[in-house]
Amino acid sequence: MMKKFKILLMMAFFALALSGRSYAQEDVDINEAIRLYNDAVTALNDKNFTTALDNAQKALKIATASEAEEAVATKQNIENLIPKIYYGEGRQLATDKKYDEALVVLQKAVDAATKYNDTEVKDAAEGLIPQLLLVNANTLLSSQKFAEAVAAYEKVIAVIPDEANAYLGLGQAQIRLNSEDAAVATLEKASQLGAKDASKLLTNIFLKKAVAGQASKKWNDVYTNAEKALSYDEDNVNGNKLLGAAAIQLKKWDTAITVYEKLLPTEKNPDNTIYSLAMAYDAKGNKAKACENFKKLVTSSNAQIKAYAEAKVKELCN
Repeated sequence: MMKKFKILLMMAFFALALSGRSYAQEDVDINEAIRLYNDAVTALNDKNFTTALDNAQKALKIATASEAEEAVATKQNIENLIPKIYYGEGRQLATDKKYDEALVVLQKAVDAATKYNDTEVKDAAEGLIPQLLLVNANTLLSSQKFAEAVAAYEKVIAVIPDEANAYLGLGQAQIRLNSEDAAVATLEKASQLGAKDASKLLTNIFLKKAVAGQASKKWNDVYTNAEKALSYDEDNVNGNKLLGAAAIQLKKWDTAITVYEKLLPTEKNPDNTIYSLAMAYDAKGNKAKACENFKKLVTSSNAQIKAYAEAKVKELCN
Protein backbone atom coordinates (compact mmCIF):
# COMPACT_ATOMS: atom_id res chain seq x y z
CA MET A 1 0.00 0.00 0.00
CA MET A 2 1.39 3.37 -0.92
CA LYS A 3 2.48 5.60 1.89
CA LYS A 4 0.12 8.55 2.17
CA PHE A 5 1.58 12.02 2.19
CA LYS A 6 -0.55 15.12 2.37
CA ILE A 7 0.64 18.29 0.77
CA LEU A 8 -0.59 21.14 2.87
CA LEU A 9 -0.74 24.31 0.85
CA MET A 10 -1.56 27.67 2.27
CA MET A 11 -3.60 29.67 -0.19
CA ALA A 12 -2.01 32.78 1.12
CA PHE A 13 -1.76 35.57 -1.38
CA PHE A 14 0.84 38.20 -0.77
CA ALA A 15 -0.27 41.78 -0.31
CA LEU A 16 2.16 44.49 -1.16
CA ALA A 17 2.69 47.20 1.37
CA LEU A 18 2.88 50.12 -0.97
CA SER A 19 2.29 52.93 1.49
CA GLY A 20 4.87 55.63 1.12
CA ARG A 21 6.54 53.93 -1.86
CA SER A 22 6.69 54.62 -5.56
CA TYR A 23 5.96 52.02 -8.23
CA ALA A 24 9.55 51.13 -9.01
CA GLN A 25 10.33 48.43 -11.57
CA GLU A 26 11.26 45.95 -8.82
CA ASP A 27 7.74 46.38 -7.34
CA VAL A 28 6.17 45.50 -10.67
CA ASP A 29 8.48 42.50 -11.04
CA ILE A 30 7.82 41.09 -7.57
CA ASN A 31 4.09 41.66 -8.04
CA GLU A 32 4.28 39.45 -11.12
CA ALA A 33 6.27 36.78 -9.26
CA ILE A 34 3.70 36.76 -6.44
CA ARG A 35 0.84 36.50 -8.95
CA LEU A 36 2.50 33.60 -10.72
CA TYR A 37 3.18 31.87 -7.41
CA ASN A 38 -0.47 32.20 -6.37
CA ASP A 39 -1.56 30.88 -9.76
CA ALA A 40 0.81 27.93 -9.30
CA VAL A 41 -0.74 27.12 -5.91
CA THR A 42 -4.23 27.25 -7.40
CA ALA A 43 -3.19 25.02 -10.31
CA LEU A 44 -1.62 22.50 -7.95
CA ASN A 45 -4.77 22.32 -5.83
CA ASP A 46 -6.68 21.71 -9.09
CA LYS A 47 -4.15 18.99 -10.05
CA ASN A 48 -3.13 20.98 -13.09
CA PHE A 49 0.52 20.11 -12.59
CA THR A 50 1.92 21.38 -15.89
CA THR A 51 0.48 24.84 -15.34
CA ALA A 52 1.54 24.81 -11.68
CA LEU A 53 5.15 23.98 -12.55
CA ASP A 54 5.30 26.47 -15.43
CA ASN A 55 4.03 29.31 -13.23
CA ALA A 56 6.30 28.34 -10.33
CA GLN A 57 9.40 28.28 -12.53
CA LYS A 58 8.56 31.65 -14.09
CA ALA A 59 7.92 33.12 -10.65
CA LEU A 60 11.22 31.74 -9.34
CA LYS A 61 13.15 33.30 -12.21
CA ILE A 62 11.62 36.70 -11.56
CA ALA A 63 12.03 36.53 -7.77
CA THR A 64 15.65 35.44 -8.09
CA ALA A 65 16.45 38.44 -10.25
CA SER A 66 14.42 40.95 -8.22
CA GLU A 67 15.93 43.34 -5.69
CA ALA A 68 12.62 44.09 -3.99
CA GLU A 69 12.28 43.57 -0.22
CA GLU A 70 9.70 40.82 -0.73
CA ALA A 71 11.93 38.87 -3.13
CA VAL A 72 13.64 36.67 -0.52
CA ALA A 73 10.38 35.51 1.09
CA THR A 74 8.74 35.06 -2.31
CA LYS A 75 11.67 33.00 -3.59
CA GLN A 76 11.54 30.81 -0.48
CA ASN A 77 7.83 30.13 -0.94
CA ILE A 78 8.31 29.20 -4.58
CA GLU A 79 11.19 26.86 -3.75
CA ASN A 80 9.01 25.17 -1.15
CA LEU A 81 6.27 24.71 -3.74
CA ILE A 82 8.22 23.15 -6.61
CA PRO A 83 9.04 19.78 -4.95
CA LYS A 84 5.39 19.48 -3.91
CA ILE A 85 4.25 19.99 -7.50
CA TYR A 86 6.49 17.14 -8.70
CA TYR A 87 5.40 14.90 -5.84
CA GLY A 88 1.71 15.61 -6.41
CA GLU A 89 2.06 14.84 -10.12
CA GLY A 90 4.00 11.65 -9.38
CA ARG A 91 1.32 10.38 -7.01
CA GLN A 92 -1.41 11.16 -9.52
CA LEU A 93 0.44 9.27 -12.27
CA ALA A 94 0.85 6.33 -9.90
CA THR A 95 -2.87 6.39 -9.12
CA ASP A 96 -3.51 6.34 -12.88
CA LYS A 97 -1.16 3.30 -13.14
CA LYS A 98 1.27 5.17 -15.35
CA TYR A 99 4.17 3.75 -13.42
CA ASP A 100 7.06 4.57 -15.73
CA GLU A 101 6.00 8.21 -15.95
CA ALA A 102 5.35 8.35 -12.21
CA LEU A 103 8.84 7.08 -11.42
CA VAL A 104 10.46 9.76 -13.61
CA VAL A 105 8.45 12.55 -11.99
CA LEU A 106 9.01 11.24 -8.46
CA GLN A 107 12.75 11.25 -9.07
CA LYS A 108 12.38 14.90 -10.08
CA ALA A 109 10.58 15.45 -6.78
CA VAL A 110 13.55 13.90 -4.95
CA ASP A 111 16.01 16.05 -6.87
CA ALA A 112 14.03 19.25 -6.30
CA ALA A 113 13.47 18.45 -2.63
CA THR A 114 17.20 17.84 -2.21
CA LYS A 115 18.03 21.09 -3.96
CA TYR A 116 15.57 23.12 -1.89
CA ASN A 117 16.05 21.26 1.42
CA ASP A 118 12.53 19.84 1.68
CA THR A 119 13.16 16.69 3.72
CA GLU A 120 9.47 15.84 4.04
CA VAL A 121 8.87 15.61 0.30
CA LYS A 122 12.25 13.92 -0.23
CA ASP A 123 11.46 11.18 2.30
CA ALA A 124 7.94 10.69 0.93
CA ALA A 125 9.10 10.42 -2.69
CA GLU A 126 12.00 8.13 -1.85
CA GLY A 127 9.62 5.89 0.08
CA LEU A 128 7.13 5.74 -2.78
CA ILE A 129 9.59 4.99 -5.59
CA PRO A 130 10.45 1.40 -4.55
CA GLN A 131 6.78 0.67 -3.90
CA LEU A 132 5.93 1.73 -7.44
CA LEU A 133 8.82 -0.26 -8.85
CA LEU A 134 7.42 -3.37 -7.15
CA VAL A 135 3.85 -2.67 -8.29
CA ASN A 136 5.11 -2.17 -11.84
CA ALA A 137 7.08 -5.43 -11.76
CA ASN A 138 4.10 -7.34 -10.37
CA THR A 139 1.91 -5.91 -13.12
CA LEU A 140 4.37 -7.04 -15.79
CA LEU A 141 4.49 -10.52 -14.27
CA SER A 142 0.69 -10.76 -14.20
CA SER A 143 0.63 -9.62 -17.83
CA GLN A 144 3.06 -12.46 -18.71
CA LYS A 145 5.71 -9.99 -19.85
CA PHE A 146 8.37 -12.09 -18.21
CA ALA A 147 11.54 -10.56 -19.63
CA GLU A 148 10.29 -7.07 -18.74
CA ALA A 149 9.30 -8.32 -15.29
CA VAL A 150 12.82 -9.65 -14.68
CA ALA A 151 14.30 -6.24 -15.46
CA ALA A 152 11.69 -4.52 -13.29
CA TYR A 153 12.30 -6.77 -10.28
CA GLU A 154 16.04 -6.25 -10.61
CA LYS A 155 15.40 -2.50 -10.33
CA VAL A 156 13.47 -3.07 -7.10
CA ILE A 157 16.29 -5.19 -5.67
CA ALA A 158 18.83 -2.52 -6.60
CA VAL A 159 16.87 -0.06 -4.46
CA ILE A 160 15.80 -2.47 -1.69
CA PRO A 161 18.24 -5.41 -1.53
CA ASP A 162 16.21 -7.25 1.12
CA GLU A 163 12.75 -7.07 -0.50
CA ALA A 164 11.52 -10.68 -0.27
CA ASN A 165 8.58 -10.19 -2.64
CA ALA A 166 10.89 -8.82 -5.34
CA TYR A 167 13.01 -11.97 -5.20
CA LEU A 168 9.86 -14.11 -5.21
CA GLY A 169 8.47 -12.37 -8.30
CA LEU A 170 11.86 -12.44 -10.01
CA GLY A 171 12.10 -16.19 -9.41
CA GLN A 172 8.65 -16.75 -10.89
CA ALA A 173 9.55 -14.76 -14.00
CA GLN A 174 12.80 -16.69 -14.38
CA ILE A 175 10.92 -20.00 -14.15
CA ARG A 176 8.59 -18.90 -16.94
CA LEU A 177 11.64 -18.00 -19.04
CA ASN A 178 13.06 -21.50 -18.38
CA SER A 179 16.00 -20.02 -16.46
CA GLU A 180 15.64 -22.59 -13.69
CA ASP A 181 19.20 -22.40 -12.33
CA ALA A 182 18.85 -18.63 -11.92
CA ALA A 183 15.39 -19.12 -10.42
CA VAL A 184 16.74 -21.53 -7.80
CA ALA A 185 19.31 -19.00 -6.57
CA THR A 186 16.72 -16.22 -6.58
CA LEU A 187 14.06 -18.24 -4.77
CA GLU A 188 16.53 -19.47 -2.17
CA LYS A 189 17.23 -15.81 -1.39
CA ALA A 190 13.49 -15.14 -1.25
CA SER A 191 13.08 -18.04 1.17
CA GLN A 192 15.88 -16.73 3.38
CA LEU A 193 14.11 -13.36 3.49
CA GLY A 194 10.85 -15.00 4.59
CA ALA A 195 8.84 -15.40 1.37
CA LYS A 196 6.67 -18.43 2.21
CA ASP A 197 5.72 -19.31 -1.37
CA ALA A 198 9.39 -19.60 -2.34
CA SER A 199 9.68 -23.07 -0.80
CA LYS A 200 6.74 -24.35 -2.83
CA LEU A 201 8.25 -23.04 -6.05
CA LEU A 202 11.63 -24.57 -5.22
CA THR A 203 9.98 -27.90 -4.44
CA ASN A 204 8.25 -27.87 -7.82
CA ILE A 205 11.47 -27.06 -9.69
CA PHE A 206 13.34 -30.00 -8.16
CA LEU A 207 10.39 -32.37 -8.54
CA LYS A 208 10.31 -31.50 -12.24
CA LYS A 209 14.02 -32.30 -12.51
CA ALA A 210 13.52 -35.58 -10.61
CA VAL A 211 10.69 -36.65 -12.91
CA ALA A 212 12.85 -35.88 -15.95
CA GLY A 213 15.62 -38.03 -14.46
CA GLN A 214 13.18 -40.87 -13.86
CA ALA A 215 12.00 -40.75 -17.48
CA SER A 216 15.59 -41.13 -18.68
CA LYS A 217 16.46 -43.59 -15.89
CA LYS A 218 19.16 -41.29 -14.52
CA TRP A 219 18.64 -42.46 -10.97
CA ASN A 220 21.40 -40.39 -9.40
CA ASP A 221 19.69 -37.28 -10.78
CA VAL A 222 16.35 -38.51 -9.46
CA TYR A 223 17.81 -39.14 -6.04
CA THR A 224 19.62 -35.79 -5.82
CA ASN A 225 16.70 -33.69 -7.03
CA ALA A 226 14.12 -35.55 -4.93
CA GLU A 227 16.26 -34.90 -1.86
CA LYS A 228 16.44 -31.20 -2.73
CA ALA A 229 12.67 -31.04 -3.22
CA LEU A 230 12.15 -32.67 0.17
CA SER A 231 14.53 -30.21 1.82
CA TYR A 232 11.84 -27.58 1.18
CA ASP A 233 8.79 -29.80 1.75
CA GLU A 234 9.73 -32.95 3.67
CA ASP A 235 6.21 -34.40 3.54
CA ASN A 236 5.73 -34.02 -0.19
CA VAL A 237 4.31 -37.36 -1.32
CA ASN A 238 5.62 -37.22 -4.88
CA GLY A 239 9.07 -36.25 -3.66
CA ASN A 240 9.16 -39.18 -1.26
CA LYS A 241 7.99 -41.62 -3.93
CA LEU A 242 10.67 -40.42 -6.32
CA LEU A 243 13.32 -40.65 -3.63
CA GLY A 244 12.19 -44.14 -2.67
CA ALA A 245 12.23 -45.37 -6.27
CA ALA A 246 15.72 -43.95 -6.82
CA ALA A 247 16.93 -45.46 -3.55
CA ILE A 248 15.75 -48.91 -4.64
CA GLN A 249 17.48 -48.56 -8.00
CA LEU A 250 20.70 -47.32 -6.38
CA LYS A 251 20.51 -49.96 -3.62
CA LYS A 252 20.36 -47.34 -0.89
CA TRP A 253 18.30 -49.65 1.29
CA ASP A 254 18.27 -47.56 4.49
CA THR A 255 16.91 -44.56 2.60
CA ALA A 256 14.34 -46.73 0.83
CA ILE A 257 13.14 -48.20 4.13
CA THR A 258 12.89 -44.78 5.80
CA VAL A 259 10.94 -43.32 2.89
CA TYR A 260 8.52 -46.21 2.43
CA GLU A 261 7.82 -46.53 6.15
CA LYS A 262 6.95 -42.83 6.08
CA LEU A 263 4.71 -43.21 3.03
CA LEU A 264 2.85 -46.31 4.20
CA PRO A 265 0.33 -44.60 6.54
CA THR A 266 -0.68 -42.19 3.78
CA GLU A 267 -1.46 -44.87 1.15
CA LYS A 268 -5.04 -45.93 0.36
CA ASN A 269 -3.81 -48.77 -1.87
CA PRO A 270 -0.47 -49.59 -0.25
CA ASP A 271 0.51 -52.80 -2.08
CA ASN A 272 3.25 -51.20 -4.18
CA THR A 273 4.68 -49.40 -1.17
CA ILE A 274 4.61 -52.56 0.95
CA TYR A 275 6.23 -54.48 -1.89
CA SER A 276 9.08 -51.93 -2.16
CA LEU A 277 9.48 -51.94 1.61
CA ALA A 278 9.61 -55.76 1.72
CA MET A 279 12.19 -55.80 -1.09
CA ALA A 280 14.36 -53.26 0.73
CA TYR A 281 14.26 -55.20 4.00
CA ASP A 282 15.04 -58.42 2.14
CA ALA A 283 18.00 -56.88 0.32
CA LYS A 284 19.30 -55.46 3.58
CA GLY A 285 19.10 -58.93 5.18
CA ASN A 286 16.36 -58.19 7.68
CA LYS A 287 14.40 -61.42 7.21
CA ALA A 288 11.90 -60.72 9.98
CA LYS A 289 10.76 -57.36 8.56
CA ALA A 290 10.84 -58.70 5.00
CA CYS A 291 8.66 -61.65 6.03
CA GLU A 292 6.26 -59.35 7.88
CA ASN A 293 5.71 -57.21 4.81
CA PHE A 294 5.54 -60.04 2.27
CA LYS A 295 2.81 -61.67 4.37
CA LYS A 296 0.69 -58.53 3.90
CA LEU A 297 0.82 -59.09 0.13
CA VAL A 298 -0.41 -62.68 -0.13
CA THR A 299 -3.96 -61.34 -0.50
CA SER A 300 -3.00 -58.63 -3.00
CA SER A 301 -5.33 -58.06 -5.94
CA ASN A 302 -2.22 -57.77 -8.11
CA ALA A 303 -1.59 -61.35 -9.27
CA GLN A 304 2.11 -60.79 -9.92
CA ILE A 305 2.74 -59.24 -6.50
CA LYS A 306 0.63 -61.96 -4.84
CA ALA A 307 2.58 -64.79 -6.49
CA TYR A 308 5.95 -63.26 -5.65
CA ALA A 309 4.91 -62.58 -2.06
CA GLU A 310 3.74 -66.18 -1.58
CA ALA A 311 7.10 -67.46 -2.82
CA LYS A 312 9.02 -65.11 -0.54
CA VAL A 313 6.90 -66.07 2.47
CA LYS A 314 7.77 -69.72 1.90
CA GLU A 315 11.45 -68.76 1.55
CA LEU A 316 11.75 -66.36 4.48
CA CYS A 317 9.08 -67.16 7.01
CA ASN A 318 9.66 -70.88 7.78
